Amino acid sequence: MASASIDPNRELTVAEVDEGFPGKKAAEIAGITYRQLDYWARTNLVKPSLARAHGSGSRRRYSYRDLLELRAVKSLLDAGIRLELVRKVFAYLTEHLDEDVTQVNLVIQGASVMVRTGEEEIVDLLR
Repeated sequence: MASASIDPNRELTVAEVDEGFPGKKAAEIAGITYRQLDYWARTNLVKPSLARAHGSGSRRRYSYRDLLELRAVKSLLDAGIRLELVRKVFAYLTEHLDEDVTQVNLVIQGASVMVRTGEEEIVDLLR
């Protein structure tokens, strides 16, 4: 029996974006394992914004914005940034920037992750 996989590069339907995505589908689209997704949700790195799990059998639902955050976390990890430092990056972004985290352009250079915070100001988030 062939298993269906989801192409992370495919276009999403309006219904999917409106209704959100169950955990398994969100993990596939983000290119991560369900185990990673579960851990990140339980440790509050990227929480599902549409429906959180409340006990056994309940289902998480992730928004399109959540998927963008998951992809950002994966990109940082793929660039060699340790998970504890990824947490530090996201904590800074949510505390110090007025913009939506998904609208920020991060620059990864070696072990540095930088963000432009103003017209001329660039901040190294890991210092």
